Parts: sequence; structure tokens; C-alpha cells
Amino acid sequence: MFCDNKFKVEIINGLPADKTITVYRCGPLVDFCRGPHIPNTSFVKAFKCLKASAAYWRGNKDRESLQRVYGISYPDKKRLQVTLCF
Repeated sequence: MFCDNKFKVEIINGLPADKTITVYRCGPLVDFCRGPHIPNTSFVKAFKCLKASAAYWRGNKDRESLQRVYGISYPDKKRLQVTLCF
């Protein structure tokens, strides 16, 4: 399923043989997940990107540089605003 993604293959190969791997599908996206968290992305009505930064794969400066994004979402703008005010 993930043979075209070397990062996921590396993660899978590092797991014990008896480890269960779960995946989640949202439209065409299939990824590792312990979810589902929401049935689909139409439930996300308010989203805030909190931070974006570069990150080295597995924290190794000699490996690939990737983009890390931190965000938060809520089903409506009011709840998002209340959370951001704290």
C-alpha cells in the first residue's frame, strides 16, 4: 500500500513483526492513523495554522528536509476563537 513512499516504508520496516498497523482513508488520502477522528473534512469549519517549520527526517541533519505543520481545527469559528484567546 505504501511502497511508493520511502518514509512510510522505513517506519513499517522498523516495527516489530507482530505490530498492528492501522490506516485511515479520507477521500483519496490513505495514511497511518489511530482514528478516525472525524468522518470527513466537511466537518472542519474553522482551521488555524499555528506554526510551520522545516524538520529533518527522524531528526537527522543528514536526512531529507521536510515541512512540519501544526494546526488546530474546530467545527465552528466561535469555538476556535474561544480556544485561541486562552
